[in-house]
Amino acid sequence: SRGLGDVYKRQLLGGVWGNLVCAGNFFLMGKSAEKSLRRGSGKSAQSYMNTMYCLRYLGLFLAMTAAAFVPFIDLICAAVPLFFPKIIITLRGLWENRTRRSNDTGRQ
Repeated sequence: SRGLGDVYKRQLLGGVWGNLVCAGNFFLMGKSAEKSLRRGSGKSAQSYMNTMYCLRYLGLFLAMTAAAFVPFIDLICAAVPLFFPKIIITLRGLWENRTRRSNDTGRQ
């Protein structure tokens, strides 16, 4: 049986692993967007972005599969940070809409 300290270590390592994977994915997304802009035609850039999108998600799948099979990483704690960008983008959009609406009603 594992002690409570082992559970906390697994959760901490899972969180670190998930954040590293998330940061790496975000970095690769930026690099692929930058590289696609250097391509000559729009069709070539779109094809490159689609390919990189698939490769990034394959990498995410492999990273989470590794987290599932490695005994010292908690899979749930590793997966949660992958949702942070989506949550932040959604909340930011809601906040901006709310702020814009209140500014528009204040002008009338």
